[in-house]
Amino acid sequence: MSSSLRAAFPAWLVARVVVAAALVSARIVAPHIHHGTGLASSTARAHEGLLAWDAGWYESITRAGYWGAGHSSLRFFPLVPLLARVVAFLPGIGAGTGLLIVSNAAALVAGALVFELARRETGDCSLARTSTWLIALAPPAFVLVMGYSESTLLVLAVGVFVLMRTRRRSNEGGCQSSGPPPRRWWLVALLGFLAGLARPLGVLLAIPIAIEALRGSVVGIRLGIREPGGQATERQATGGQATRGQATGGQAARLAAVASAPLGTAAYLGWVGWRYGNALAPVDIQTEARHHGGLADPVTTVARALADLVTGHHLGVGEHAIWVAVAVVLLVWCLRRWPISYGAFAGAIVAVAVTGTNLASFERYALSAFPLVLTAAVLLRSRRGARWVVVLSALAMGGYALLAFLGFYVP
Repeated sequence: MSSSLRAAFPAWLVARVVVAAALVSARIVAPHIHHGTGLASSTARAHEGLLAWDAGWYESITRAGYWGAGHSSLRFFPLVPLLARVVAFLPGIGAGTGLLIVSNAAALVAGALVFELARRETGDCSLARTSTWLIALAPPAFVLVMGYSESTLLVLAVGVFVLMRTRRRSNEGGCQSSGPPPRRWWLVALLGFLAGLARPLGVLLAIPIAIEALRGSVVGIRLGIREPGGQATERQATGGQATRGQATGGQAARLAAVASAPLGTAAYLGWVGWRYGNALAPVDIQTEARHHGGLADPVTTVARALADLVTGHHLGVGEHAIWVAVAVVLLVWCLRRWPISYGAFAGAIVAVAVTGTNLASFERYALSAFPLVLTAAVLLRSRRGARWVVVLSALAMGGYALLAFLGFYVP
C-alpha cells in the first residue's frame, strides 16, 4: 500500500495546487463581478472557499448536529460528519478543518486504491498511474479537495473492489503481483455498511457485491458470471471440495456483504424515523425540485438539456448533456472491457444521476463511478495522449473550481 500511496501522491498534490490557484483567483476576481444572483453572492462563495456549497452543510452538521443544521440537512448522510467530528476533537482543529482533513486524506487513499486496483486487474503500472491522475484531476474532482463526501465514498467503493477482485500474477508494465488472496467478505461487508452510511449512492454497491458473490456459484454460472480469462473458481483453485463449515461460513459472509450497503442506508433512515418521525425524510428532501428532483424520463431530461445547449439558453444546464454523452460512451466501453461488476456499478450510478428532473451536479455524481475512469485510462494507452488528456483535464478542473467558487457553477 505504501507504494500505491507514493504513486498517488503527485496527482493528489497537483490537484490541490490547481484548486488553491482557482480559489485565490476567485477571491481576487469576485469583488469585480456582477451577475444575476448579485455581487454579494460571488464574494460570499469565494469567501466560503473549500467549505462552500454542500461542504457548508457538512460543516454545519459536524459542528451543530442535524438539529442545529436544520431539517434540510437530513439529506446529507452521517458518516463524513461523524469522522470529521472525531478529528475535530484534536486540539486546535475545528469542525471545518476536521472536515477538510477527512476529505483530503480520503482523496489520497482513494487515489492509492485506484492505482492498486488497476495494477492488480491489468498488471500494467503505466495504466494504473494514468488512472490515478485521471481520478485526481477529472473536471469535477475539485470537490475531492473541498469538504464533500465523494472522496470517502470512493475509498469505500474502490476498497470493496480491491477486496473482492482476484489478484493476477503478471510482469506486464513492470509490475509484480502475488497470487490470488482469500476472499475477505466480512471486510467487504464492513466497507459496504460504511458506504451505505456515507452517501445515498453507497447503496448501489450492493449490485457489484452481489455479482462478485455469485461468481463461481451454480447460480452465477447459469447467469453467465464467470472469472474473466478463464480463471478458476475458489473451489477449483484450492484443489478440492470445501468443507461444510467452510462453505456455510463463506455463504454467510457473502450474504452479509451483499446486504451490507442497504443495511447501512437503512440504519441511517431508521435513525431519522426514530428521531424525526419520518424515515424517508432524506429521500423526500433530496427529491425536491430545488435539489435532484423526483424521477423523470432521462431521455426527455437530456433532450431538454441539449436543446438549451444548441439554442444558447441556460448554457450551464446544457453543458451537462455533453458529460452525459461522455459518461455513456465510457460506460459502453466499460461493459466491453471490464468484468460485469464494474460496468454494473458505473451504470447504476449514471442511471441514478440522469433520472432526476434536472442534471445539476451530474459530473460530481458520475465521479463516484470510478470504473469509467479506469476505462478512460485503458483507452489512453498512448503515453503522450494520456499526458495531454491529463493536462487538459487539470485545466478544466481549475475552470470548474473557479466557476464554483464564484457561484456560477453548482458542484
